[in-house]
Amino acid sequence: MTVVAIWLEPTEQVLWSIADTRISAPGPTGGRKIMTDSGAKLFAIPIHCQAARMNLDFRRKTLYLSSIGYAFAGDVLPATMTFATASTFLQNLTTVGSDDSPRLSEIAAMIGRLGQRFSKESLGSSNGKYGKFTAAVFGWCPTLNRFAIYELTPRLTSSTFEMQIEETLPKDNLSVVSFGTGAARLTQQIDDIRQHGDKYHRTARIPKLAAEVLIEEVLIEQDTSDVGGSLSIGAATRDDFRLYSYVTPIVKGEPEAKISFNGIDLGQEARLVGHYMISIDGIA
Repeated sequence: MTVVAIWLEPTEQVLWSIADTRISAPGPTGGRKIMTDSGAKLFAIPIHCQAARMNLDFRRKTLYLSSIGYAFAGDVLPATMTFATASTFLQNLTTVGSDDSPRLSEIAAMIGRLGQRFSKESLGSSNGKYGKFTAAVFGWCPTLNRFAIYELTPRLTSSTFEMQIEETLPKDNLSVVSFGTGAARLTQQIDDIRQHGDKYHRTARIPKLAAEVLIEEVLIEQDTSDVGGSLSIGAATRDDFRLYSYVTPIVKGEPEAKISFNGIDLGQEARLVGHYMISIDGIA
């Protein structure tokens, strides 16, 4: 029901991620039913590590403060419950041991256990119809001193269910971790753009360009494909993971642009919060 891609741009030293924003479900008589075209599948998870010992002002000492990326494809309920619970847990890490921050692999393992729990509950309540999702935990690992991607994949047999973890340590922009029902189509588009560029002759951040092609095809054909909506964009650096708004021209070739977040127009729909604007850095 989606497409997700994560890849490294070595010259930028940024681990990029994209996802479409369509959430759909099987229709009652076949095909797909679109639930929303503004669904979030990319998330930032804050990490706050503290020492159990108190400072002189009786506050715990912060040892590490950062954020990582989380993305999913599949059933929404267990995937988002995994994110919500992991976000709370990872903002409340306390140690009586060394000041070292946890490995990203250790964080991914904890998130995998949560995903396994919520998936099992959904599978049990739906007689196995719903509950499976694939996810990725990714960003900068301070222990490895490099970017890392951990893909969490459901494995269901007649007697067991578990979330398996696969590690990818990207070195260049040729290695793209992608998953979701649109992953095969995305790979085809990536290969084509690597050879020929896109229709505007762009060759930078190729997985993003490939996802734009898939989404544009759906808009032109006005179908109920499982990939569609708009584009979510996130980027991990050595410091943190951030989500970005998506900037697109209103008229191709003209300077005036639309700024949206998960398909929500920040200029028209979101508007003001009191006297504050919602201002999210954008990527074109």
